[in-house]
Amino acid sequence: MKRQIALFTLFLIMSNCSELSQILKQVNIQKPTAEIQNISLEKLSLEKADLLFHIKISNPNPVAIHLAGFDYDLVLNENSFLKGDNGSKIDINASDDGFVNFPLTLNFQNLYNTYQGLKEADEILYTLNLGLNMELPFLGNVRIPISKSDQLPTVKIPGIQVKSINMDQLSLTKADMILQIEVDNPNKWALNLNKMNYNLIVNSKKWAVGDLSQKVSVQGKEKSILEIPFSLNYLDVGASVFSMIKNNQNFNYQLSGSADIGSSLKILQNFNFPFEKVGSIQLGQ
Repeated sequence: MKRQIALFTLFLIMSNCSELSQILKQVNIQKPTAEIQNISLEKLSLEKADLLFHIKISNPNPVAIHLAGFDYDLVLNENSFLKGDNGSKIDINASDDGFVNFPLTLNFQNLYNTYQGLKEADEILYTLNLGLNMELPFLGNVRIPISKSDQLPTVKIPGIQVKSINMDQLSLTKADMILQIEVDNPNKWALNLNKMNYNLIVNSKKWAVGDLSQKVSVQGKEKSILEIPFSLNYLDVGASVFSMIKNNQNFNYQLSGSADIGSSLKILQNFNFPFEKVGSIQLGQ
């Protein structure tokens, strides 16, 4: 009796498997295909880069399928930098395409702390690896791996410093001077100095305060000199300055202010760059 029950159960299982096989053949369930169709740089600043990955999933089946989420791994210098899971879920109709946008933020400070060599790089080569978790009829969960590589421009902090303080004309009551400020652009792309305010203190005395409104473009990997004329009244800064200027003595200076900076990169928004430099300099003629 037990043997008959066992044979009958086996017959039912085999019959069900045969029916299931026939159903699968008729439905013809296939794995979907996917690709990272495009990468857009949404925002770029001194601190970070906001990336948006556009993912396309194609469903070749006559029935709907479901994306249950995906894992991601951002690789830099052949090493994993950002890794995690994303819970994006969408249903994709039969014989149709589905689209998912995946935002990812790359913090430059964290990047440079991890990879010291990238501080001097003009561009960063990266690869994004994704594993899509697809729920398919009859087949269950299937992981679809995709990846894409691209390059990201880096943003380096410009340098602003005193190049020289030159005497233009000297009289018994005042001195006409020219302040030369050097702007150093360490980036591959052109830097645009839209405006700048400055405050020059020499030997604890305020020598020059003002705003520079002329626009200056500094090409990539180049330096540019800004010339700012100003006058010193001895009554304001002290009569001893006349003797120091005349005898070409060294001066201690502090240059501070802020600059409104843009670039030739359309995606890089204008940013405010505060600066402060201290040093010692001898007046030029």
